[in-house]
Amino acid sequence: MADDTAPGSDPTADICPWCSATLPSADEVDCPSCGATLTGDVDPQVPGLTAIDAQAIARASQAPIRQQRSRLLSWISGEYDTDVEAAPADSEALAPPDEAVKREILRLELEAEVANLQAENEALIAEARVEEADEGLAAEQADEERALDAPGTAAVDEAGPASAPEESDEAPRQG
Repeated sequence: MADDTAPGSDPTADICPWCSATLPSADEVDCPSCGATLTGDVDPQVPGLTAIDAQAIARASQAPIRQQRSRLLSWISGEYDTDVEAAPADSEALAPPDEAVKREILRLELEAEVANLQAENEALIAEARVEEADEGLAAEQADEERALDAPGTAAVDEAGPASAPEESDEAPRQG
């Protein structure tokens, strides 16, 4: 990344060390963006970060009481009343489902089980086919190895088919 500052200048002189905001001049005492003290023998303090912001505390104590949030948000934040009456529970909400719903649940369960069994069956068939192919390939390789290991087979393969002895016009000798 290119350096945007002029050569020979101190790059931290024009930037706030707390919020990295660009300062309008190097003579600033306080950062106009975050309020941090930039010069002097005083420790740099940033309200809300290194020092307590008294104005924010005063504003918070004078803030009007707001309406209660939803029960869940109130419970999470710890701002809930224990005296609030709970809404009456609907007795039908906890009742078992009617027969039509039970039948539909059972139908869906059976359908899912059938789908699982079909998937397992297809997987077993695929595995059997792979094993058959592997066994067939192994048998072919074994046949080739036996053919190469058999005596005289190699000579026939190299010399070509064996030729029959030539017949001559002469009569066979007896003797």
